[in-house]
Amino acid sequence: MALVVLSVVEQRLDAVRAVLGGMDVVEVAARAGVHRSTVHRWVARYLAEGIGGLADRSHRPLSCPAQAAEVVEVAVAEMRRAHLRWGSRRIGLEMLRRPPPWSDETVAVPSERTIDRILIRPGLLRERPGKRPRESFAGNGSSWAGSPSSPAVRSAVPGPGLSFRKLSELDVESRYRRTAHDAALRQVLPSGTTFP
Repeated sequence: MALVVLSVVEQRLDAVRAVLGGMDVVEVAARAGVHRSTVHRWVARYLAEGIGGLADRSHRPLSCPAQAAEVVEVAVAEMRRAHLRWGSRRIGLEMLRRPPPWSDETVAVPSERTIDRILIRPGLLRERPGKRPRESFAGNGSSWAGSPSSPAVRSAVPGPGLSFRKLSELDVESRYRRTAHDAALRQVLPSGTTFP
């Protein structure tokens, strides 16, 4: 017996035909692996639009009220093309300084980040890089450079009566250091005393 692969539309059509043929919606939904409300939606679309209503639809919103107006996007792109060295901050300042090319008072000057997004879309600005990945930092791949498996800590051995003290979270190579002050305090204070 050959394996038959059905498209998404054909699978939905089989489910709709089963429901219209009198089968229970819950059973059809369980067999198709979807919720029963999805099967009801398929049936409604099939009855309203025919087989074309069972195709996948776009999830894109119909409108985006927070998007910058088209006249603003055109003005930002024209400023950048006229002055290639201007960044988003300078373009925003110039838009505030100059009279706008539009007459509608409801249109506002966009933020720096919005200007960046406007310039990235047509390729007038490269996207800013994100954070550096953790693997790119110096070290041997351990979770932090001051871990016992780190080369700097492995090679250091405290002397008798001496210990290492953690300096700060920001140091990379010198997280632990033996100091004369610690050695003197270890001789005066009892063992187990913590340092501030």
